[in-house]
Amino acid sequence: IAAPGTSQHIAMLAFDCNEFHDQRVRKILAQHGWFQTVLSDLPHFTFLGLAEEVLPSRGLKSIEVAAQTFWIPEVG
Repeated sequence: IAAPGTSQHIAMLAFDCNEFHDQRVRKILAQHGWFQTVLSDLPHFTFLGLAEEVLPSRGLKSIEVAAQTFWIPEVG
């Protein structure tokens, strides 16, 4: 949970998508730079504004959970 006033939702850099289980929806969102980034918040999509192929070079790694790909920071 973000501190008051710091939510990516308020800044319009994130939204929750009810159709997050639908692979077609995730594909369309990814084509426009939106990706799932929070393992504990399945409907949460964050605007990264990049093509999926570029994400690893920006320090993100993909993790597959229940046929969904999450992009999270590569740490350690």
